[in-house]
Amino acid sequence: MKLLNHLIVILFILKLSFTVMAQTPAVVLYDQVNYSGNEKRLGIGRYLLSNLNFDNKVASIKIPEGIVAVLYESGTKKEGYGISVDLLENCPDISVYKLNNKVSYIRIFKATRGNYVYSRNAIVNGRFRFGAWERKRKNPLPINHTAVVSPPIPKPSETISTTTVMSVNGPNTTIKTLGVQSSKGRTLWKKATNNQLGVIGNDFRGNIQTGSAAFERASNNIAIPDNINFWFPQKQGRSKLYFKRTLAGKVEEAHQTIIRGTFEDYDVNIYIRPFTNYRYLLTDAHKPAYTSLMASDDIKKNIEIESAGKTGCPNKFDALEAEIAEDYRPTGDDYKANLTALVETQKNKNICVFGPWIWDKGHCCHPEIHPAEQVWWSETKNNGKQYNLNVLCDASRRFFWYHQMDDGTKLKPWAEPPIKGLFAIAFSYPLPQNNLTSSSYKSLQFRVSDIEKEDVRSYPNTNQTYNLIYLGKNI
Repeated sequence: MKLLNHLIVILFILKLSFTVMAQTPAVVLYDQVNYSGNEKRLGIGRYLLSNLNFDNKVASIKIPEGIVAVLYESGTKKEGYGISVDLLENCPDISVYKLNNKVSYIRIFKATRGNYVYSRNAIVNGRFRFGAWERKRKNPLPINHTAVVSPPIPKPSETISTTTVMSVNGPNTTIKTLGVQSSKGRTLWKKATNNQLGVIGNDFRGNIQTGSAAFERASNNIAIPDNINFWFPQKQGRSKLYFKRTLAGKVEEAHQTIIRGTFEDYDVNIYIRPFTNYRYLLTDAHKPAYTSLMASDDIKKNIEIESAGKTGCPNKFDALEAEIAEDYRPTGDDYKANLTALVETQKNKNICVFGPWIWDKGHCCHPEIHPAEQVWWSETKNNGKQYNLNVLCDASRRFFWYHQMDDGTKLKPWAEPPIKGLFAIAFSYPLPQNNLTSSSYKSLQFRVSDIEKEDVRSYPNTNQTYNLIYLGKNI
């Protein structure tokens, strides 16, 4: 019987102790002075007030005895910054601390911690000293009843260890976790925004290897064989591999070549002076040279391409050519194929092209992007940005098949159909300070329309509106 009574007493004490802990007084925030208006009750912890719908609303505060509340004018998810004040007592009007309607973050903790007691902000010998923990004294110092506002605390650098996580549901993509930008992401961003008019083409996911053999050029003359090597791939440095390349620069000239006869040619030629980061396509390329092909008497009689039959070539090249054959044979000087007319509008403007990086043996070994499978540019228009994005399949059919290469075995042809086009557009979205609850919130919109579409494969559900969602908002 005595043992049972003892157990009952122990259980009662335990229950009583839990009840006392649950009834610890809370800090109370008010959106009006003199402890009036809407209120928010908070216990021990750290709070970003925008998450509580109380950001920039604190006008007065009640603080229980033995509790410290540090108010900050700004904050991240983990800590506060900007000017701050540590309060150990009630304050009917925080405007005295220049924080009225400016509190965004609050940290609440007990004023004692074991053998330590919190000593609040103070001015010591004319200099500000942040609040700190001090060991308890046998003879405690008088309580400091004067709150002091701190100088601005710098914004902390937030280190987020997570990567971005997105979920896709039909046309809706939701950013579930927004992580830090990876080093690869930063590299791609700089490449697009600094060098390529805000766009990355087919090499967005990595280099695309090309065949290492030369391509042959067929003739319309029975006296000239159909297996003459005209176009040769280029490589950078000592690399053993050949890749398609992006060329970005300024258009010096654009026109459609009209060559009829033996070596028929209706290519659109775009002469591009490369930007600094792309000058290697000139400096690392085959040097100007008058070739045996150009010196051939048979070729001289029948070929009609620039520099053929001449004994000299330029000392250096200042521009590369981007070439793509249109499926169009001009019948008059006044009519132009659409691609020619389109690129001619870009004279003295910036442009980007993507395709095999090669040199032309029949043209002083001139460096080219040939055939250019992508051509793009961007411009400011109607208070927005317009991107002109073109995916092209060379109509000459010169670069399609293995048997057109000099041995028919060296990897894949340069323009093997179908040609697929990927355009990655770099854009930024400035998040409002209040986690997308700001009344100034606006979505960023992209509208897509065809310039011209022929022999293009159709994909299902491409005429929908696609949405990118973050924190419940369609951005």
